[in-house]
Amino acid sequence: MRANLSRPLLLTVTEASRALRLERYKVYILIEENIVEAFKVGRHWRIRAGSVAGLLGASDVEPKFETKFEVTDGNK
Repeated sequence: MRANLSRPLLLTVTEASRALRLERYKVYILIEENIVEAFKVGRHWRIRAGSVAGLLGASDVEPKFETKFEVTDGNK
């Protein structure tokens, strides 16, 4: 079974800033003001991709992000 990760569920601050075309510090402001859904994993923030898509005005269409990996179960 192959997992389709072309649309990640979680984004880094850098990925969110690229999608929104904002500086990274402005994404941290969006997190602080609860405008985007985010949580910390250790020291790093993860932002829900659907929250970013909602800001883009396309809640039914996920923004396109580059992914550099693919998960397979190895039974191919």
